[in-house]
Amino acid sequence: MKKFLCAVLAAAIAAGTMAIPVSAAWEQDASGVWRYEQSDGSLSTGWQKIGDCWYFFSSQGEMRTGWQYLGQNWYYFHPSGAMATGWVQTGGKWYFFDADGKMRTGFVHDGNCWYYLDGNGAWTEDDPESHTAVTKTGKTASLKNGMFYVDGILIANKSYPLPAGYAPGGLTSETQQAFSELHNAMAAEGLSLWVASGYRSYDYQAGLYRKYVNRDGKAAADRYSARAGYSEHQTGLAFDVNQVDDSFANTPQAKWLAEHAWEYGFIIRYPKGKEGVTGYQYEPWHLRYLGKETAKAVQDSGLCLEEYLGIDSVYSR
Repeated sequence: MKKFLCAVLAAAIAAGTMAIPVSAAWEQDASGVWRYEQSDGSLSTGWQKIGDCWYFFSSQGEMRTGWQYLGQNWYYFHPSGAMATGWVQTGGKWYFFDADGKMRTGFVHDGNCWYYLDGNGAWTEDDPESHTAVTKTGKTASLKNGMFYVDGILIANKSYPLPAGYAPGGLTSETQQAFSELHNAMAAEGLSLWVASGYRSYDYQAGLYRKYVNRDGKAAADRYSARAGYSEHQTGLAFDVNQVDDSFANTPQAKWLAEHAWEYGFIIRYPKGKEGVTGYQYEPWHLRYLGKETAKAVQDSGLCLEEYLGIDSVYSR
């Protein structure tokens, strides 16, 4: 509701039916430029959250509106100065901005449907599956049967969900075979390994996520649990092993997996220090099957999967 009110305010200002409400902190100069004065008397510069909306101010404190290119990303600020999220129509074209305000290009899922946005971010009305896109690292992205792939790798993260009806029913045979090889290699060194949580259906994930939200709140749950359709467990290519908690990180099994899982085609999907990229906290117990060649390439790069493929992981709303 609060985001909706920001959008209503922006529309009203654009239509000329409402002025920005002036509080003690806002000030407007003779040329019409708005600035925001902090409680200590200094002017806001850079990013500033005021109420429930984000704004951006120049180094001189001038509130920005319209299109702005910041930190290698395009943003759009309504006439009120509030950062845009979701769908925005400007210049006769539609654009989509994720929950962080970044303009999207290529394939985008807005929480309801898939769309294709051209290189300038504008929505194209034809079938998104008729397109391919190039990621930030030069890899080829495509959409097939409502599922997003990069260089043939199926992706399920906060930006790219799976259809509710996608249900392999368990780990894929290739993933299961690779796990058996991994299990045997660790057993030979006296290390136990088992699947604590494997394939999860869309409906099962929905119930699990709902339970965590009720317990910890949505913001906290989003750090460690995927919303229904956005979970790698639904792919049949990922699973959790042994103890699914922080105590696993210091076990011999966790240390062995960090060094050798790639040899069997797996990566530690959510590595330490990458929460800002993957969208999830460090999970040394969560393995994703990629195949030996790709797993080695990701391991050698020192990057998480999103960085290696050149894609984002941010919910659309």
